[in-house]
Amino acid sequence: MRAPPAAVLLVTHDVDEALTLADPALVLTGGRLSLDVPVDLPAGRSRTSPEFAALRTRLLAELGVTGAESVLT
Repeated sequence: MRAPPAAVLLVTHDVDEALTLADPALVLTGGRLSLDVPVDLPAGRSRTSPEFAALRTRLLAELGVTGAESVLT
């Protein structure tokens, strides 16, 4: 008999960390799921890739962070 697949739930307030480690990225707003985004980026994800930047912008916008606040440092 095979063991069921394992799952891990990582809770973070760091969008870059979420995109680096997660396969789906979820955003909770007011205790409810407001966004569920698949992170279809290859392993060894680069923060400088356009795909990473697009997902980062989308998550930050859902969190109400826009403009200069969303710029990578």
